[in-house]
Amino acid sequence: MQKNKFMRGVALFSFILIVAGLSVGGLLFINKVDAQQGAMVPATATKTAAANSATENNAATTSVNTVVIDNWSLSCREIADETNRKQCSAVNRIVDQKTGQTLFVWLIGKNAEQKLVSSFQTPTGVLIAPGLDLELNNQKTRKISFEACDNRRCDASSLMDETFIDDLKMTSEASAKIISVTGHHIVFKINTAGVQQVLTAIIQ
Repeated sequence: MQKNKFMRGVALFSFILIVAGLSVGGLLFINKVDAQQGAMVPATATKTAAANSATENNAATTSVNTVVIDNWSLSCREIADETNRKQCSAVNRIVDQKTGQTLFVWLIGKNAEQKLVSSFQTPTGVLIAPGLDLELNNQKTRKISFEACDNRRCDASSLMDETFIDDLKMTSEASAKIISVTGHHIVFKINTAGVQQVLTAIIQ
């Protein structure tokens, strides 16, 4: 029992260190809520959209081009195989303006089956069971399940169906809400400017 309390205290302390002193523009604290305690998922080697996009079945790459489109960093590369196709992925980061530390990451890319995937990286010390709530234009909310946590971050991901893609194309702002082990809602405000151009490049 004492060991469990100690480990939980370590996770909470780690989370507090990560989110302390953040600018209001990127992160908002909301009132404490009663939340079901969710067990931490063991740290495992998960395959996010970025990882799948980067490896692409170990295919050789002839060139890589990275451009910044508003708040997104879009990377495209030519795959040197019989298809000579282009593989693109994009990342949107929220960074602590004081420390330069990355607090939240949203990656969009294709998995090994060429399905479009959204992957998210959050600080540790969160409740796993409630997942991540992604809200687009303060209207539609999608529940994104966490896959794994380690001592550095937690990963959540979701396949993107046509409705998800269409809603995102029409989105000017988004927010991602997680719940800390203390029961507080933590909301990351995400500027999605440029997402239409990014999605067009990734989907083609």
